[in-house]
Amino acid sequence: MRPIVSFDLDGTIVDFIHGFTTLANQHYGIPILSGSQQSDWNLDVAFGLSENQSSHIWGNIIEDRRFWAELPLMVTQVEMDRIVRMSEEFDTYFVTMRTGLAVKDQSEEWLRSCGIKNPSVIVSRGGRVKGLISKAIGATHFLEDNVEVVQAILEQSPGTDAALIERPYNRYGRDFGLRFVKTVDSFLDDVYASVESQSVES
Repeated sequence: MRPIVSFDLDGTIVDFIHGFTTLANQHYGIPILSGSQQSDWNLDVAFGLSENQSSHIWGNIIEDRRFWAELPLMVTQVEMDRIVRMSEEFDTYFVTMRTGLAVKDQSEEWLRSCGIKNPSVIVSRGGRVKGLISKAIGATHFLEDNVEVVQAILEQSPGTDAALIERPYNRYGRDFGLRFVKTVDSFLDDVYASVESQSVES
């Protein structure tokens, strides 16, 4: 069986935190950081924002028709190029919980700018819904940064090999015995290894 591969976007291959803290810097003088510097899943805690400040930033994001389309990579260019090549070999989906104006269109524009010709983006309205999406598309592999989402995928789509990309804010997932990969390259290697394994068995 050919693999069907799914990727989360923000925190996995896209540096949402750079965009978020850029806005926070413009409005409140918060330092501009990258996703690798995010220490806590709760952004207010991670960056010392008040609830009102955080709501204001999110309001700007939701009303911006370009925010999601212009975020930087969180992976290396070599890793992104491998994702592009994988998308040409196997069915590849990008499943996101983004919110705002034209979220799907912005996300697809971003992926096209990276070289993916016909990106398949699915907008999920909730973390646990990603488990149902994984089952519906028959995902064999799923890369995420959210512990609760991986738990939902394993529960609702047991045939999916779901892994967490290691980040400072999700290491508690080890307490639940979840599988981690240190890099996107490692995850891609696992996908190709599964194909080779099936070829040998057949």
